[in-house]
Amino acid sequence: MREVTVTFRPGVITGLLGRNGAGKSTMLALAAGLRRPTAGSVTASGSPVFEGAVEDIALLGRR
Repeated sequence: MREVTVTFRPGVITGLLGRNGAGKSTMLALAAGLRRPTAGSVTASGSPVFEGAVEDIALLGRR
C-alpha cells in the first residue's frame, strides 16, 4: 500500500468498500492501534497512534 490520507468526520459513520485482500481491515486495525505498522507511521489527530491512547477511533467487525 502506498501513502494514504483519510479524514473521518466527527459524528459520521464511515464505511470502507473494496475487494477481498485490498487492505481495508489492515488499515482500520492500524488506525485503531491494534496493529503496529511494519513501515511508515500512523497518526491520529496529529499524534502517533502508539504513543498515546486513541479514543476517537472504533473498529467494529462482523464475524
